[in-house]
Amino acid sequence: MILAGRLNVNLYEQTKALWDEKAAARADQLAHAIRAAEPEVRKAACQFHEWKPLRFYLSVSGASGSGTRRSPTPIFSVRFSGQNVAKLTVAPTPMLRVGPKHESTTRRDFGLSTPAWKGGRDWNSPEAREFRARFKRLAETGQIVGHSEEHAVESRIIEELEDRERKTKFSGTFANVRPVSLAGFPFQCVLPISASKGVPKFTDGHIDILTRRGHGKGVRLGVWELKRPGKVDVDCALKQAYIYAVTLALMLRDKNGPDWYRIFGFKGPLPRRLELESVVAVSWDIRQAVERAAQKFMKQNSFDLDDNVHIKPFAAYYDPETLKIDFQPLGRGSSQNLSAGSW
Repeated sequence: MILAGRLNVNLYEQTKALWDEKAAARADQLAHAIRAAEPEVRKAACQFHEWKPLRFYLSVSGASGSGTRRSPTPIFSVRFSGQNVAKLTVAPTPMLRVGPKHESTTRRDFGLSTPAWKGGRDWNSPEAREFRARFKRLAETGQIVGHSEEHAVESRIIEELEDRERKTKFSGTFANVRPVSLAGFPFQCVLPISASKGVPKFTDGHIDILTRRGHGKGVRLGVWELKRPGKVDVDCALKQAYIYAVTLALMLRDKNGPDWYRIFGFKGPLPRRLELESVVAVSWDIRQAVERAAQKFMKQNSFDLDDNVHIKPFAAYYDPETLKIDFQPLGRGSSQNLSAGSW
């Protein structure tokens, strides 16, 4: 358990107060489910090819699948521009499954007609190939207008983070950063504490994007709270990123912390000194609003949780058109430019 110094009842104290036996047990349950599912996910991934622009995502429940705990059957969320348009199951063979809700979502979000199949279709069937072709043709028009602009931006940012061919990403503005994935698939990390309204609550919460930034022994985990372009509640965004970073620290300092550390892609032992990043990812035009809110927020909350646990607040100001990112520390030292991935 993390120990704090004498503080007012700030967000750290509120979040820590929720970290009891139930929260720790839920974190242990999630870690066990992910670790148990990972071998099956890797095996399943060998059975199909992911055809872009469709992307496959995994949740904890999806990774655990619909089978037994001993032999889970992963279920992949098939997404286009961040929106869920189908699911893929792999037992006994890869099957594309488009339900009525998927069909309705696709028609509403993209004006695209797709069939809702009973029982699904083989991933390599003519029907599944035509399903993929429709989205490919739509993507080639460059006129993708989805229902959720936030999901669309998130999808583009994750794809850019995944690019291993280019050292400097995001139109040459950001380097040494990659997403935490599960067996190579985008993975939305679940925590036992939610921050959806900017207030910690004992219920499952989801980190928008969990990253690893840096190289060698200097790699840090980063909690990204992503907001759609334009005006947003920046105070709430700062709170959400912070609460999830604190919860992540509590998980890593608990008895099953080493398991989580391995799930997040680290091979060595959990370090004694722990540094995490809380990142608000917002469009560049609200930069001043974020900086003003951050000054107040940092005075009210602790970022040095104890001698060996520290949270570093950042903002990732992105250009919605080019995805250029200006990655800046908030508060002290905010004039230092970290866009190219320096520390």
